[in-house]
Amino acid sequence: MGKVIVISKRIGSKKQCVKLKSKGFDVAFFSDIKEFENKKVIMTEILAVFFDVELFSEGYLDCSLEKLRNYFKDIPLFLWCERSLSTLENYVIAFGLSGVILYSDTIQSICKKLQMVKEKKESIPLVFPKILDDIVGDSDKIVALKKKILTLAKSNLPVLLLGETGSGKNLTARIIHNLSNFAEGSFVQTNPARLPLDICEAELFGYKKGSFTGALDNKIGLFEQADGGTLFLDEIDSIPYPIQAKLLTAIDEGKIWRIGERCQKVVHTRIISATNVSLSALENIQTMREDFFHRIAGDILTLPPLREHLEDLPALVEHFLSSQAEPKELSVSAFKKLYTNEWKGNVRELNLTLLRAIKNAKSFVILSSDIVFF
Repeated sequence: MGKVIVISKRIGSKKQCVKLKSKGFDVAFFSDIKEFENKKVIMTEILAVFFDVELFSEGYLDCSLEKLRNYFKDIPLFLWCERSLSTLENYVIAFGLSGVILYSDTIQSICKKLQMVKEKKESIPLVFPKILDDIVGDSDKIVALKKKILTLAKSNLPVLLLGETGSGKNLTARIIHNLSNFAEGSFVQTNPARLPLDICEAELFGYKKGSFTGALDNKIGLFEQADGGTLFLDEIDSIPYPIQAKLLTAIDEGKIWRIGERCQKVVHTRIISATNVSLSALENIQTMREDFFHRIAGDILTLPPLREHLEDLPALVEHFLSSQAEPKELSVSAFKKLYTNEWKGNVRELNLTLLRAIKNAKSFVILSSDIVFF
């Protein structure tokens, strides 16, 4: 439904928040803008904002409203006040606010206004950025995934991607990066789990010349390479335990130390990590530190397996076949056969299956016998 943000110092406002929560609304109460900013609420998740006029400096209402409108931009903004005055109504029109809500308004009246905001928001056609076309499909699962990606892209929090093998974690990580505030920086990808412990530390943090045998020159680590951009850590569930401790400060404070150096370096690197392990299994892995898990899971995005959105199969098939140098078509029986597979390898397995079928096909049309599952 979206968050309702109430910014007020009044005790009575808190009571209204409790009533709104009882009606099913997700309500967050803040005493002022500074407290709201410190909580780092994701703007795209806000349904509406109630702002108490008592917080405005006396005589500066027009100036304050302009700043407030610019701050919340397109988010529906209501003035929260004791009584409605003609001057306030004029301000509502002048600054494009959604209206005035009185302290004395009934909870039913407030809920009605919020429901109207919600319905208006839902009636607006959803247009995704062009880059999200790379995630093929328009099923409910895929639309929800794209919406979540947009939300995550506007946040600076570390993101943990959960998804089975072949579900598109790498692609999703790149899209989040390209839509984020870090898009102008580099997208650096690594799989620390596949590196020996000593090499893993050197790769991530770099080292100073002469710090160990073989260190013939200074080396910049992946964190520095991704400074101002995104560092994508794949198979995070298998990362060596000692490295997890060293990553805590890097993720939490943006501070790293090259091997052999005493001075720390500050980097502004966003972390996106991924695993094909389920969330419940991930939380129970004995070799994963609890504090490390909470650092990487600033927000979590679960990618749906293909078997949960088979209605996207026609679009995916068309996408893969049309990308070939000599596009071919599926026969009806071949297309039906695709629905009989479990797709444990998800979209990647579908792509490879179609590539094999193209190779096996003796004509322009791919037959059922050309499709082989492994």
